[in-house]
Amino acid sequence: MKPFYLNSEKIVWKNTEKLPSKTFVCCNCGKEIAVNQGYIGRSPLDPSRHCSIYICHYCCTPNLFDAFGYQYVAPQIGKEIANLPENVSNLYNEVRSCLQAGAFTAAAMLMRKMLMDIAVAEGIKDCHTFAQYVDALCKEGIVPKKARHLAEAVRKLGNDVNHELQTAKPEETYALFKFIEMLLEVNYEFAKQESKNDK
Repeated sequence: MKPFYLNSEKIVWKNTEKLPSKTFVCCNCGKEIAVNQGYIGRSPLDPSRHCSIYICHYCCTPNLFDAFGYQYVAPQIGKEIANLPENVSNLYNEVRSCLQAGAFTAAAMLMRKMLMDIAVAEGIKDCHTFAQYVDALCKEGIVPKKARHLAEAVRKLGNDVNHELQTAKPEETYALFKFIEMLLEVNYEFAKQESKNDK
C-alpha cells in the first residue's frame, strides 16, 4: 500500500496535543510505532465517549481509535515480498487489502486465481483447469510436496465460494493466506537471495 501523501509531500498535522502513549501498527505503512501526539474528539453530550487520532511518524497517516482502543482501519495483513512478478504482486496486494477490509470471500477467490498466475509466471502452460495448475505447481516443485494439501485447500475454497452459496470463514482464509505468503517468499524472495549469494 502506498504511503498517505498529498501532492507528493507529507501532510503536516498542526496543533496536535499530548495523548496517552499508544503502541500499534500503522494502518497504512504497517510499521509498529509508539505515539503520544494526536487529536482527541469528545461527544458534547457524553464526555466519556471519545475517539483519538494518532499520527504515524513514518508516513503521517491518521490512525483512528475509539474509547475502547479499537482501531477503525486495521493494519494491512501480510508482509511485503520482494521480487514478485508484476501480476502476482498485484494480486497478492489485492488479497492483503481484502483481508484488511474483512472481505474474506473475495480474498479466497483471489488466492485461487493466484495459483494460476504463479503457474503462468513460472512458464507452466497448457493447463485447462485449476486442478491441473495445482498438479503442475506440485510437479515442478513450486509447491513443496508436503504442502500440496494446502494448495488443494486454496483451490477448493476459492471454487466453493465462487460456485456455491457460501462465504469464506476468517480463520480458514487467514490460514490459507499464510500458505500463499510462504509460497511467494520461498519461490521469489528467498530464491533470489540465494542466487545472488552464489555469484
